[in-house]
Amino acid sequence: MSRRGYVLKYELHQPDDEGRIVVAMPWSAEPLTAGMQGDTMVVWATTLDTFTSKHRRFLVVNTGQRVEIPDDAEWLATVTTDNGIVWHVFDEGWAGTPPEGET
Repeated sequence: MSRRGYVLKYELHQPDDEGRIVVAMPWSAEPLTAGMQGDTMVVWATTLDTFTSKHRRFLVVNTGQRVEIPDDAEWLATVTTDNGIVWHVFDEGWAGTPPEGET
């Protein structure tokens, strides 16, 4: 069985003081991995459409940083920058619930 859709890239901009980044994505988005593209950290995700309807939260912390990781957060990737800083990206899921009829 196959499915049609897209693999799209979303930039992870500067995190807040707790290491959180909120990214607009379609409800059908399923994050695959994170990495560096040039000087920018990004997340790639599969999605059935390109309409960005809701916000997804990511937690980004560097090695040695004290952090509280929520029980429902899932590790997505470990990313190393060109200058050797190692970041760990966790998917915290949706910021809210999907509209009726969307999953």
